[in-house]
Amino acid sequence: MMSGKREDPARDALLSAYVDGELDPEAAAEVERRLEDDPEARSLVADLRRLKTLAGTMRIRDPRPEEWERFWASHYNRVERSLGWLLLAVGGLLVAAWAGYSVVAAIWSSPDLPTIVRWGALAGVAGLLVLLVSVVRERLHRRRTTRYRDVIR
Repeated sequence: MMSGKREDPARDALLSAYVDGELDPEAAAEVERRLEDDPEARSLVADLRRLKTLAGTMRIRDPRPEEWERFWASHYNRVERSLGWLLLAVGGLLVAAWAGYSVVAAIWSSPDLPTIVRWGALAGVAGLLVLLVSVVRERLHRRRTTRYRDVIR
């Protein structure tokens, strides 16, 4: 919307919902009352209706066979690699868990070590586990919420 007035995203979203028929009857009636006094809003509604009509006439072309082939080839590669990394990570975690358990069990059952060293080793292993869980949780959260996931360089 190019005008001298400041744009109002909340009003624009409300008008868009009005044009799309997403408002309940009371809210739609309120918008219609406001439109009587606001020529800029009426102009925006007219523009939105034209845009909706234009968008409704557009059709998406079917991809060419070569594009489908390229898509499926890359899709299978991603699935295979994701599965490979998942299996590698699970295997590595299982081996690391076994090794960690063996080390803690050996330290804990050693009669030669003072109690403070045993508790220190246990605290160190617990700290490593907390850090590992924290990093994995953060990476998964960042991966889900990144705004730049589909950016191609």
